[in-house]
Amino acid sequence: MGMARRSTNGLTRRLHIDLQRVSSAY
Repeated sequence: MGMARRSTNGLTRRLHIDLQRVSSAY
């Protein structure tokens, strides 16, 4: 469970970075 949790956290972090990048582009 810990591993899966960490994986999900990483994905969320990556999505957040992508969102910030898109916001910057706009």
